[in-house]
Amino acid sequence: MDNIEKFIEDPQENDIPVNQVFTEEMFSSLEKRMDAVEWPNVRSYWESDFKERKIISGFMKDKVLGNKRLASMPDRVTNTINVAGSMDPVCRPTVINMYSGDLSTTEKWWKNWEKFMFDDALTIKEKDGEMVKKPFELLKGIKKSKYPDITEVRCSNAGVVIYVLFFEGSKSTHSLSSAFNIDGITMTARRG
Repeated sequence: MDNIEKFIEDPQENDIPVNQVFTEEMFSSLEKRMDAVEWPNVRSYWESDFKERKIISGFMKDKVLGNKRLASMPDRVTNTINVAGSMDPVCRPTVINMYSGDLSTTEKWWKNWEKFMFDDALTIKEKDGEMVKKPFELLKGIKKSKYPDITEVRCSNAGVVIYVLFFEGSKSTHSLSSAFNIDGITMTARRG
């Protein structure tokens, strides 16, 4: 874990643009998914801002994004989901929880993440009883009244999903550093 901390503190040449981790193909696939669930299109934000941000200095360490809770809030809702009929939660495909699926490449992570968020129906206990929902349906707009730094357009679910992807993508198994080890798993940077 010391290597991760060192990398976050001083990523040097490994502070690559988001679009080298979360590719144009991935964005286009997400865009289709968002269109299918009738979420607002966010391509203009991808093109004008997000895709060229650096994964550490321009995203993970961006205090304004942190103040808006655009990564932490959706992470809290979808990281581990308690489901009816099981003592074990369902885990979103990420290296920061107990997800047991294959995250050996960015492409495998993306396939698993997309399926989890948009295809997997989960039976969740709620106040009104059990409800069947897909994880994307758990994402709610973030209230400007509670987080004043958020802009109105980014209060939408679509903006939240985009930030979650960048947050997750920047931590996928092929994007953190050129070579370090976490709990016995060698991780390498994905470039180009």
